[in-house]
Amino acid sequence: MINYSKVSLKDALKELTGGKGADVVYDPVGGDLSEPAVNLQNIHELWALFAEDKLKPVVTDLFALEEYESACACMMERRAGGKVILTI
Repeated sequence: MINYSKVSLKDALKELTGGKGADVVYDPVGGDLSEPAVNLQNIHELWALFAEDKLKPVVTDLFALEEYESACACMMERRAGGKVILTI
């Protein structure tokens, strides 16, 4: 896991991949890195990996729909270590 609030995400990915960089980037939040990372090819590759069960999202927090405020706070305060899920 890369904590991009403490290190450069771009530099960390380059280091982890031997200078190659990432083949697929998924950034559901947006921000400074989302625009250059998103393209249609990346999205197709991401879904293909998910469909082949090669991509397994890490879910760290589950909230009932009624607890949406707590779920939002978890994300906004950067307490989530993975995906935050609202259950119905």
